[in-house]
Amino acid sequence: MSNISQFIQHINQHVFKSLLEDLPSEYSTFKKYKQIRFMRTLMASTVDLKGCLNTPLIINYKYKVIPSVQDFKLQVLISLMLSPQTKDEMTFDAFENMFMDSLKLHTRGISIDYLKSKSFEEIDALIKKVGFHKRKAKNIKDLCMLTSAPDSYEDVIKINGVGPKIGLLYMQNALGQNMGIGVDTHVNRFASKFEWIKHKSGRTPLKNPEQTRDLLEASIDKRFWAEMNLILVGFGQNICTSTQLPKCDVCLVSNCKDRRTKIDESLQNGIVKDIEDLDVSYLHSTNHEKNYKKILAWKILVQERYGIEMRYGNEDILGDWDKKFDNLNKELYGYNLLQHEKLSEPPLKKVKIEIKSEF
Repeated sequence: MSNISQFIQHINQHVFKSLLEDLPSEYSTFKKYKQIRFMRTLMASTVDLKGCLNTPLIINYKYKVIPSVQDFKLQVLISLMLSPQTKDEMTFDAFENMFMDSLKLHTRGISIDYLKSKSFEEIDALIKKVGFHKRKAKNIKDLCMLTSAPDSYEDVIKINGVGPKIGLLYMQNALGQNMGIGVDTHVNRFASKFEWIKHKSGRTPLKNPEQTRDLLEASIDKRFWAEMNLILVGFGQNICTSTQLPKCDVCLVSNCKDRRTKIDESLQNGIVKDIEDLDVSYLHSTNHEKNYKKILAWKILVQERYGIEMRYGNEDILGDWDKKFDNLNKELYGYNLLQHEKLSEPPLKKVKIEIKSEF
């Protein structure tokens, strides 16, 4: 993983590879989760575009910066540290403010050198729209004392402003290691609401998210841990909202005890008939012709009624950022990042090797 494209490819193919497979049939308790996975595969959400991984990806790409893997890891960490008690849109804007400011120092974007050059007050002014901005500004400024981005859970958890959720999400998105489920308010709410975990409080969310994490991790195979935060945050943002009326009329979760309205009548003779079979494989090419019209009817209804952005064609939940940065590097520097290592070296290095007399 010597460059950003290879790094992203590793994350997609190893940490989040479970997104390409169905949840095994033995997880009968998680039938509602299968249906949520199906919906999330079809619709984009704010967390997909402005979450902890995609925020630095989008901003680097927007300003045509090819970050080093080390700088990018630091940027993922900063994106995560900005996020608590803050909407994704505000986190995104604060990160972009820092990024634009960093380009005044050098073309690398946000780096440890950049943080060393800024005072606490300057960082605070750049991120003032996020919740608890003064505390976060101090914690982010303190990162300048690092020699490199953390390379273990033990190291990242020592940083002020980093708790278990941020630590685990950092491990997934910055180091490519799936060590646990990042339990935020959405994951905590749905785990109890849909009875994926059992405890004395019944369907009321547990006050301690770490208890939720322990119970969830004991209930589902490790390979599905990393995806759960991404899947459930997007579902909570788009469909089963906690601060507004949930969109029950288009929600394909069956037998929901909290359903306020029936699923829209126009879907009853289509996708609703298959509601118990919904998961990733329902979208596979072998079923494409049979299911296409049913899927399209649901997507059109959700998009037209609620303005939720849908995915079409070959788009997927992770995007194709490895290819985008590969192409951007070709545009900027004349060579690709995803070719064989020898072929991806810039021409100058090839010449240097060829003229060595000992060869």
